[in-house]
Parts: sequence; structure tokens; C-alpha cells
Amino acid sequence: MRGKSWIDDGPVPTGAKGDWLDHVITIEQEDSVIAIGGTCKGFIARAAFARADLFAKTSDPGKIRSSLRSKET
Repeated sequence: MRGKSWIDDGPVPTGAKGDWLDHVITIEQEDSVIAIGGTCKGFIARAAFARADLFAKTSDPGKIRSSLRSKET
């Protein structure tokens, strides 16, 4: 059952074969969420997502904490 509701955004941008995100923290901004994570091969990856784009991608919007939703949703 683990991961069934996850969305695969493709490979992490490290170029290392078989690399995947091991852990991620988020930095919440008013209009965006910045994700910084470590990979199993020892790289650090960073991505920024506009709130509207990020939450439109979820398979179950009801699982998103209300404090993370943009003011427009």
C-alpha cells in the first residue's frame, strides 16, 4: 500500500542511475513550497513549486493540510 497515492515526477536531476529521493524537507512560502531533499546516492536536490501547481497534482486534495493550501483554494 505504501506509495499508492504518490505521483512520480520522473527521475531526480542527479544523473546517477537508480537514484531516488531518500528524504525531503519543505520550506513554505506564501505562494510556493520549496522542497530540499537528499538522495540515496548522496546528492542534494532542490525544487520550487507554485502552490496552485503543486496542489493541482495531488491525487487526493483532501489529504493536504489546510495550512498548506493557497488562499485561493
